[in-house]
Amino acid sequence: MKKQLNYFLLLVLLAFAFGCVPQRHLEVEQDKNQRLTTQLEQANKQANDCATKVAKLETQVAELNKAVKVLKEDTTTCGNQYRKIIKKNKQLNDLYEQIIEQKADLAATASADRERLSLELADKKRELDKKQRELEAKSTELADKKRELEAKSKELTAKQTELKSKEQLLTEKERSISTLNADLEAREKRVNELESLLSKKDSSVAALRNDIATALLSFNEDELTVNIKDGKIYVSLAEQLLFKSGSTYVDAKGRKALEAIAKVLKEQPDIDVVVEGHTDNIPMKSASIKDNWDLSVLRATSIVRIMTHNDGFDSKRIIASGRGEHVPVANNSTKDGRAKNRRTEIILSPNLDKIFSILGEE
Repeated sequence: MKKQLNYFLLLVLLAFAFGCVPQRHLEVEQDKNQRLTTQLEQANKQANDCATKVAKLETQVAELNKAVKVLKEDTTTCGNQYRKIIKKNKQLNDLYEQIIEQKADLAATASADRERLSLELADKKRELDKKQRELEAKSTELADKKRELEAKSKELTAKQTELKSKEQLLTEKERSISTLNADLEAREKRVNELESLLSKKDSSVAALRNDIATALLSFNEDELTVNIKDGKIYVSLAEQLLFKSGSTYVDAKGRKALEAIAKVLKEQPDIDVVVEGHTDNIPMKSASIKDNWDLSVLRATSIVRIMTHNDGFDSKRIIASGRGEHVPVANNSTKDGRAKNRRTEIILSPNLDKIFSILGEE
């Protein structure tokens, strides 16, 4: 019995020594503990059986003692039996003492084994509890990591979606950039065309200015001036060259100047002409002319009639307008200033239809 207990205890120790942390091994260890507990209970039961046997033997000894007493009373007839019984009694006493000693040994061994097993079970239980807590902690840690991985997975999915959206946006932007580059090339082409046209316009305006200046060399600077401003040619004709005071009839010298200008413009079909009449701020005093507005317009129409009189000058190219006293170039408070304000301006500008056509393509 003692060897069996030692063998089971050795198995228990080996099982605990090679125990593992996972839950499955823990359950195996618990099953082993249950089996050891069952074996301990069986050992206790066997010890109890031995105690029962000892009690039976003690009863038998008591009965034998009674028989010995009877035999002693009959010493004469039962001498031989008595000696045998004494011998048997001695043997039984020796056996009894052996049994008592074995019982004591068994009781001490069982108590020591119970105490040792109890301590080992307590230690094992504490170890199992510790491992259980470690497993729970690891389980919690794994759960936290799982949640963290799930969060990272969601974050990664969101980033992948965002990246896909950005890739689509990038593709759209690349297409947009390609379209913009094509538009830019077309715009650059139109700009080059515009620059070419503007350069030609500036060159033609400069040439036209020179042609008109050459045609009007016989006139004095106080009678007329030729200037370029804002890409246009301004031919400013003084009142003294064209009209008498308050008149709308063009003098012969002024007619000559207008015909010279018309001759040059006849060769320039892409030039538009605006004739603007200007006056000073002295009110008109005439029955046929209402005011300075009227005077400036009538003078402009008189000039237009002379310039379009020659065949070949397209009347659609010229506009007659009157500005009255409202666009002065000098101070009307002086005589010289008023004289400068009484003028007619012939404004020559290139036809910008081609330029507007290019701009209309934008």
